[in-house]
Amino acid sequence: MDLVKVLRDFIQYYFLFIPLIIGIVKFKKLDRGLKILLVYLLYCLISEMIMMYLAKVYHNNLFYYNIYPFLDFIIISTYTSHIIELNKLKKWIRRVFFPFFIIVFGIYLITQFDQLDKVTLPEFRSIGSFIIVISILFYYYSLLVKRSYANLFSNPHFIVSIGLIIYYAGTFMTWLFLETLFTTNLELFSLFSSTIHIFLFLFIKYFTILIAILKAGFSKSLGNVGA
Repeated sequence: MDLVKVLRDFIQYYFLFIPLIIGIVKFKKLDRGLKILLVYLLYCLISEMIMMYLAKVYHNNLFYYNIYPFLDFIIISTYTSHIIELNKLKKWIRRVFFPFFIIVFGIYLITQFDQLDKVTLPEFRSIGSFIIVISILFYYYSLLVKRSYANLFSNPHFIVSIGLIIYYAGTFMTWLFLETLFTTNLELFSLFSSTIHIFLFLFIKYFTILIAILKAGFSKSLGNVGA
């Protein structure tokens, strides 16, 4: 069996079991932010299983693939709103970003409904990824203002933020720019989006969440600072 395919399938379908199981075992030691990430991992797992099932049984998982980012963005926005230390920025996410996601997703469904099961649609995924990147930048700004940590790498949420910003910035770049650049070379685009995206962006996201969960409970000062 192709080693690349084995590794790709492991990262996409099985690697997230590791932080998910460890997180469940350490559940009482996790702060609220890390518990939200457990919900996120569970949602990622369920989504991957659904898409795998639809692909094998119906040979078409495009409908679910095109709509699942909505809850993905909502959960991650909930997470960032909890770890940001500045109330004004929390309100931006809760009062502006959440309604924005709902409105844009509603427009997306109405205008693209007949295409959801026919082609991959980058519009909502690109917009949502861009908004998530902004919310993580809000988090970084709050760290600069509050200066709560002498060593940022002692903060598990900072570690997670690295994985998240790489993943969502990578997703934004993939769908907004590379699809246009590689319109005449779909094989090259497929190689990037299905292989490099998984090996680089997806792996880093799950790995940083794993590191954060492993660090949880070693010090009370590592707890969530959000409310």
